[in-house]
Amino acid sequence: MTLGIASEEDGDSAPVVLNNVTIGAGSKIIGPITIGNNVIVGANSVVTKSIPQDVTVVGANRILKRKVQQ
Repeated sequence: MTLGIASEEDGDSAPVVLNNVTIGAGSKIIGPITIGNNVIVGANSVVTKSIPQDVTVVGANRILKRKVQQ
C-alpha cells in the first residue's frame, strides 16, 4: 500500500483516510484527497480522487457498489 502526495512542489498534504476503511494490498492512494468512512479499497487499486463514504473502489477510481443502509 502506498499513501502519498502527487508532487512535492504543490505543497499539498497527504491523503486523509477516515474511519473503518479497508485498504487492499498493493493499493496506491495519491494526492490531497479524502477517503470516506466505511470504504473498501480493492487490492492493487489506484485512487487519485476523493471517495464518498460507504462504497467499494476497484481499479482506477471506479466505484463498484454502494453499501445499502438499513
